Amino acid sequence: MSYKNEKVAATAPPDGGWGWVVVAAVFVSSGLTYGVSVTYPLFYLPLTQEFQIGLGPAAWLTGAFEAGKAFGCK
Repeated sequence: MSYKNEKVAATAPPDGGWGWVVVAAVFVSSGLTYGVSVTYPLFYLPLTQEFQIGLGPAAWLTGAFEAGKAFGCK
């Protein structure tokens, strides 16, 4: 069985080729969103010193950010 003489019809992507652009945009958006949430505790000390608050009120900011993320507010 030889495939040399068979022609394969080229098909155009159904989205016009923009699928990888969307994948890249979601990757960057997710990386920035989750990167900020993971490194947020590094800002506790500067926040407590700048605003003269304890660690408890500073932790509320992390909770608010995570709640917003859970409800799709990016």
